[in-house]
Amino acid sequence: MTYHILRDTHAAPAHIDIICPTHNRSAAIRSTIDSVFAQTVTDWRLIVVSDGSSDDTEAQVLAYDDPRVTVLRCDRHGHPGGPRNIGLAHADAPYTAYIDHDDEWTPDHLATLLHVLSEGADIVATGCVRVSPEGKRTPTDIIDMVWHPELQTLTGLNEPSRVGHIGDLPLRVGGWSTEEFGFEDWDLWWRLAEHGYRFSTVPDHTVLMLQSKGTRRETITARYQVLITEVPDADVATSVLEQLDTPEERTRMHAYCRTDLIDWHRRMAESSDYVLPRGAVLEEVLSGLVARVRRMPPGDGYAAMFAAPCGDRYGLHLPLWCADRSHAARIAQLSAERDLRQRARLQGLIRECIARVGQREVFGVTG
Repeated sequence: MTYHILRDTHAAPAHIDIICPTHNRSAAIRSTIDSVFAQTVTDWRLIVVSDGSSDDTEAQVLAYDDPRVTVLRCDRHGHPGGPRNIGLAHADAPYTAYIDHDDEWTPDHLATLLHVLSEGADIVATGCVRVSPEGKRTPTDIIDMVWHPELQTLTGLNEPSRVGHIGDLPLRVGGWSTEEFGFEDWDLWWRLAEHGYRFSTVPDHTVLMLQSKGTRRETITARYQVLITEVPDADVATSVLEQLDTPEERTRMHAYCRTDLIDWHRRMAESSDYVLPRGAVLEEVLSGLVARVRRMPPGDGYAAMFAAPCGDRYGLHLPLWCADRSHAARIAQLSAERDLRQRARLQGLIRECIARVGQREVFGVTG
């Protein structure tokens, strides 16, 4: 983990270190840094890690004549995992927060994180407002702030700019991934959950997240796949996939999907690991969640399945975009436990397709 210190004049540890990875942001990084300077909490250190910037980004940061601003430079990684690990290695405060170079905080963001962390939380996430390239603002709501280990496993929750945690917490589980694939935050939060660490969440919208087109997440292809089931041959696999793509079957599977999701959340809500955002009431959250699921538009779901040879049979698979093989295996396990009605309907559909293909063979019909 090689890096160069361009400036570090902070003598005593701050109450919270803020890690900001950046690359070729130039003057645009100033709005991000200005939002740190606007915090009601002043006992912080900002550690900006330049990921091999080739423009004037480093000069823009060094222009802040304040001992609380540290500037480090490393060779180009091409993704934020490596620079965040470098920031963590250089940090020495009891708490750590993150801010990406294109996001901004409201003045009470650090105060909100520190209030919950000081009460004993391991890791905290706040709400945010996402801003599209066209300027459309989409705030998180109370439902978005529910947390559970199974939710974290199956969904990429809580972007880094929204998160603070105790000191070197990521280093206890191997640090940020340095794989170029992406999903570093989802991967880290999942590993923390697997090791027993739990999020606390606050619904306050303390982060402004500026979304841009052409991000890495939009260009990443699926790295893994989950085997849903096996069928006898390619003809049956093709028949099943064609049937799943019909309007009737899409409607049926979507209804099963909604019911599976509602039942899954109700089961999780019975667990002590089901985390409600501060100030939320369980009955209201579940009611809102049910209403959201019922409004959920049809998605790809099992219609995204594809067939591939599996020994002397054919497997029906779903693509997975997670970053780790063990994570993919855990997703496969949990999705099977969650999607009970969808899986039951799929097995029924397979039986129907086997019978249909068998009839074609008996009567000498092909295609």
